[in-house]
Amino acid sequence: MKKRVHFTAGAAFTLFFYVVVVIVTGGCESVTPEEREVKVSPRYASIAKGGTIELTATGWSAYKWSLSKKEIGYLTATTGSKVTYVATKGGENIQTVTVIPVGGGDVTVSTGGSETNASSMTVVSTGVTPGEATIEHR
Repeated sequence: MKKRVHFTAGAAFTLFFYVVVVIVTGGCESVTPEEREVKVSPRYASIAKGGTIELTATGWSAYKWSLSKKEIGYLTATTGSKVTYVATKGGENIQTVTVIPVGGGDVTVSTGGSETNASSMTVVSTGVTPGEATIEHR
C-alpha cells in the first residue's frame, strides 16, 4: 500500500528555501561570524615577577587587548595580533588577558549633550567571540 505525503504551500516553500540555502552555501559547514571566535595562544602561562610571555591572537583581522588587573602586570601594546605581557608582581596573582576583535562593523554611539560635549563609546559588532588567556604569577 502506497502512502501519499501532502505538503502545504508553506511547508513546501520552507523545504525549498532550506535546500537552496544548503546548495548556495556549500552545505552545512559554512561559518557565520557568530560561530567564529578569537583564540589566544598560549591560553595559560605561569611566570615569575619580571617575566614576560608573548601572546598571539588568531581568528580575526584586528584585535584590542585588555587586562583584568593592571596593578600586577602590563601589555607592551594593546592592539595587533601579537603582544607581550610583563609581570610586575609575583605571588599568587592571576591575570586574565582578554582580546576582542575590532573592525568590520564598529559603530560609534554618542550619548547626551550637544555634538561638542557629547560622550561616545565604540560598540564592537563583529559577532566574533572574544578570546582569553590566564596568566598565573608565582
